[in-house]
Amino acid sequence: EGRGRMHQHVVLCYDKFKYRVGAYDDDFMIPEVNIRKFLRPALQAKLCHIRGLCFMQLIGVHLKAGKFSEDRILQIQKLAENLRQQEDPLPTVILGDWNSYRKDRSGLEKDDIEFFEDILSTDFQPMRSIGKGITTYGTGEWAKDYDHIVISQQLDFYAVEAYPACSDGAPGDYIPYSSFNKYFSDHCPITAQLYVRPPVDSEFHSGDTQVFVR
Repeated sequence: EGRGRMHQHVVLCYDKFKYRVGAYDDDFMIPEVNIRKFLRPALQAKLCHIRGLCFMQLIGVHLKAGKFSEDRILQIQKLAENLRQQEDPLPTVILGDWNSYRKDRSGLEKDDIEFFEDILSTDFQPMRSIGKGITTYGTGEWAKDYDHIVISQQLDFYAVEAYPACSDGAPGDYIPYSSFNKYFSDHCPITAQLYVRPPVDSEFHSGDTQVFVR
């Protein structure tokens, strides 16, 4: 929850007859990511087969905005500490508004998202952004790739795209950015189609599981 009417929402749509949602604790939050007042915790859940194994971990983030790359790096370090404490880490998807700056704006030696990938990755669980360079905020000279979907190595991905309002001259029918910004959001949603091959629970599940994230 933010100030006034500003809120953070993470929506998980799933077939309740096939799947269930599991939690690591009683509030679905990683509070350590909220490193100071008016910032936000990360949100965390497990997606599981209705009577079988959990097969994916989903984490939603909304990192500090503005020219504060050091703060965002600290937030991701706190998130990485949580991941490293997990005894049997699941295939992981981390998505949301990373407010990531490129190095030409931050003055650092790498883009923010590259720092985030390095911090989140381990020898056993490399993490990578699958939407680098896809515009999700603004348009034209103001275009930015603030929003990302970061996945672990156990996941394959297809059809990564953002709503075209944030891309100048994109073909097709869509709401222009000026209207999209006014009535919906200043950020364009980024979408990916993922496939995960979890450990097989022979009684309740076998084969790939397909998931759409936005």
